[in-house]
Amino acid sequence: MREVHLFGNQFILHPDRVLLWPKKSLLIAADLHLGKSEAFLSSAVNESPQSQWRGLLALEDLAQNFSVDHIMFLGDFLHSPHGLTEGIVQDFSDFLLRTDQNVTLIPSNRDKGALKLFNALFPKMEVLFQWQIEDFIFQHQPPERMMASDEEFYWCGHLNPVTQGTPCFVIDKQVGVLPAYSAVPEGNEVDEIPGRTIYVCK
Repeated sequence: MREVHLFGNQFILHPDRVLLWPKKSLLIAADLHLGKSEAFLSSAVNESPQSQWRGLLALEDLAQNFSVDHIMFLGDFLHSPHGLTEGIVQDFSDFLLRTDQNVTLIPSNRDKGALKLFNALFPKMEVLFQWQIEDFIFQHQPPERMMASDEEFYWCGHLNPVTQGTPCFVIDKQVGVLPAYSAVPEGNEVDEIPGRTIYVCK
């Protein structure tokens, strides 16, 4: 595990591709891409999610091990609304029943077509399009333009960053990008540039 300190706050970059904010008892995972794999879709009712997309079971273990109070999904929860199969609905409903944590989704464009279904199927999961906590803004996609002020920091997903094919966290001056939690994303190679820090998930 690696630590970064921003505005006096400790964040843990976990090798299992999640971000932890101990001060707020918060665990963040980006880009689950549920329903992406055709093999997963064809066997979703019978197959454990852990073997296909690193798993809600693994996420549940992380939340318990770090005793967090809140889990946040940072967009691309689904690969597409068509991926919301009966098996995925059942698996995620079971996950919500087993967890004591509050759960929040920051939706991406991929998720917006299914928001009414999310509200009906997963009433425990709060949906916010952006969430600011103190100096930190959580949203799915990195901002296209940064504000002149450097008193805020964005945590985002969307880019599925990798370095030499290995998932990684990318920390720039005002933006941190999480690796995809999904086991089967198309990774985007990130460049090393001045002022950027890359933390490989290993």
